[in-house]
Amino acid sequence: MEVISNAKQGAPAAGKRRLLSIQALRAIAALTVVFSHFRGTEELVLPGRTLLPSWTWVGFAAVNLFFVMSGFVTALSVQAMRGGYRDGLRFLWSRCSRILPPYWLYTALLIVPAVLAPATFNTVVDLPRVLSSALLWPQGELPILMVGWTLVHEAYFYLIAALALWIVPRRHHTLCLGGWAAVTMALNIYATDAWPAWLNLLASPFTLEFIVGIMLGKYWRCLPSSLALPAICVAAIILATAAMGSSILDPSYGHHPGRVAILGIVSILVVLSLVQLEASSRITPPAALVAIGNWSFSIGLSHIFVTSMMARVWRRLGPEMPLATQAVSLAAFVAASLLIGWASYRYLEQPFARWSKVMAFPRPHVAPR
Repeated sequence: MEVISNAKQGAPAAGKRRLLSIQALRAIAALTVVFSHFRGTEELVLPGRTLLPSWTWVGFAAVNLFFVMSGFVTALSVQAMRGGYRDGLRFLWSRCSRILPPYWLYTALLIVPAVLAPATFNTVVDLPRVLSSALLWPQGELPILMVGWTLVHEAYFYLIAALALWIVPRRHHTLCLGGWAAVTMALNIYATDAWPAWLNLLASPFTLEFIVGIMLGKYWRCLPSSLALPAICVAAIILATAAMGSSILDPSYGHHPGRVAILGIVSILVVLSLVQLEASSRITPPAALVAIGNWSFSIGLSHIFVTSMMARVWRRLGPEMPLATQAVSLAAFVAASLLIGWASYRYLEQPFARWSKVMAFPRPHVAPR
């Protein structure tokens, strides 16, 4: 999805420009996720001889950055919409038609082998789990395609955003976001593991990252561009201080509100800094990162298969394989992740994106409320 921002609030379409820094951030986040999963595979299959550094665990924090960017992009994508049920449906259609076809395909690639050869694959594919996974309905376990757990949150975010477009007058959107945040925080205080999965989804602190991302997307141009460099410096200080002074950033803390708060604040500051630096022409994101950012969704879905293949190959080669062989194969698997991500974007995401625009709901011709 192209990230578009008006040169000025309310500027005509001719004044729109892409925010390449968001795509570059997506690339960095996707690559850190890949490296963190590859590092985990190294530790599992080849204990004591990992090549990837231990700091690649930071890839587990990329989800916080993704949720903030998701809110930011949502704000930009709806800024030209007037509201009403048609715009709500158009927004929901644009998001579902983008994320569901690739997600369904990669989920099917896990389901079919598990059904045909259940003794070989340990994936549980009973009908309730298949339906819950396909519909991104929250459940007590990970979806069949495990990285789909983030899409469960995204589906919830998009549904609420679509309902707000339909029901809430535009002038009250900020107040609505505040109410959503307040309800989320109140639920989080009382949330327990005994709650049903859908209620724990409503209480997840990840929702606050999406909400603040929307607020940032709505108002970032109102902030002085001089904040860009201080913001990135503060983000680095917060992250370094938290990493040295506490174990709360460890991935095992998962949805812990303190961990989400720290990583969410860092993500917000990073997004703010880079978009302001780009808008003021102080940075130009590298074209390679922008391209990988375009493929990031497909990379996130497909790299799990590459990770599985890597584990199988390394188990076959055994722990006695030369370090050079391990290094070359690791580089090959990284390249494979990028290649498959590109192919998936080029031949799956883009065709569906073109089709979804053809099938999209027409814009309503009503005055803004």
